[in-house]
Amino acid sequence: MSTRFALPSPDVADALSALDSALPRIAESFDLPAVARLFERAWRRPIIRCTLLSTHYEPGARCVTTYELEAADFPRTPARTIGVVEVTPAGRSHRRYDEDPLLPGLAAAVDPAVIGPRLASSCAVPVDDCTVAPVRYRPGERAVLRYVLTTSAGRVVLYGKVVAEGVRALSARLAGLHDAERNDPGAPSVLPPIAVLDDLGLLVQAEVAGDSLHALAFTSALPAAERVALLRRVGRAIAALHEGAGPSAPARTAADDVRELRSYLPAAGIADPPLAARLVDAVERAGLAILDVPGQALVPSHGALRTDQVYVSAERVTLIDLDGYCWSQRARDIGNFLAYLRWKAIRQPAHRALVAEGRRAFRAAYRRTGEIPGDDVIRIAEAMSLLKVAGRRFRNLSVREWPSVPALVDVALELLPKGKGVR
Repeated sequence: MSTRFALPSPDVADALSALDSALPRIAESFDLPAVARLFERAWRRPIIRCTLLSTHYEPGARCVTTYELEAADFPRTPARTIGVVEVTPAGRSHRRYDEDPLLPGLAAAVDPAVIGPRLASSCAVPVDDCTVAPVRYRPGERAVLRYVLTTSAGRVVLYGKVVAEGVRALSARLAGLHDAERNDPGAPSVLPPIAVLDDLGLLVQAEVAGDSLHALAFTSALPAAERVALLRRVGRAIAALHEGAGPSAPARTAADDVRELRSYLPAAGIADPPLAARLVDAVERAGLAILDVPGQALVPSHGALRTDQVYVSAERVTLIDLDGYCWSQRARDIGNFLAYLRWKAIRQPAHRALVAEGRRAFRAAYRRTGEIPGDDVIRIAEAMSLLKVAGRRFRNLSVREWPSVPALVDVALELLPKGKGVR
């Protein structure tokens, strides 16, 4: 039996060991062999794979880290699961993801014996077997699950999302966005809910056709011209989303984004005080800049648009992960999409040429389909998203990416107006 653990690098251990005196055990959460032993002792089964998934750090208060775990000889629990370690000033605790007290329906949603019969009605045929695997998990907020059902009609793959609150509202928005596609064939596709189990906080959808734009653009063997064409298709689809009459949702303003940016500053101040001072300056400049942007109409918006939130097939462009769907200025989606493309080029310079051409293609396609905001407004929106990316590197304790954060802040400052007002 082989084990697969990424050993903690000295730079990560050094950066975290003295990071926060109130949370002296943070570094232990990044020692994957030690984390595996922690769960082995609790479950009395060998852990043969432990992979870091996510971290959420609140200075002086807590650090919550999740891991994909694979156990050997595990008869009562799936061989692959997600483990959670939480460090607070009171000490360290650990659990499985389906023991989340803020997601009380999750335990039933991952139990094949419970969920299989309840999903049978979605297939209109009896379910002979059901397997469940976690896809993504954000502690206390949501979990995405993959269901594979064996039926008399063949294999059926469904995806379920358990949310802490608002499952009916989310379902209504997805259904409304799906209906919008019927009215405008150019609008992006959104899969409707096929089942909503209120008692579990669970929403179920079909499997998305195609591949993620991120995979197609950055890891596939497609020629560069075809990758750029994909970004062009996405530009047209997002313009159609913004032009359409989407379902109601909360408004998200630039002022909301500034408040979010400020929430990242404490973690940045602990990890890198000199850079944090520049980040504070950039955030305040962003706040001043938005005060002088002329009023922009609010439109239906994805809310967290990135290349991995878009799937592309021969027939359609499909949006996923619409938990953040809102009404906002057009520039917010556009700026976020452009910011993550730029972040890709900063981290992986080999993609710079593709990103530059793709950014132009996305904007040109949007302009031909919808009413694109002015360049200055988009520059401010992109700067704000770049600052979010920078701040999240500290909140997520993404130590290996910290050397790239100054470049993010540099670009954001270049994009923001030098003085008061939009240039």
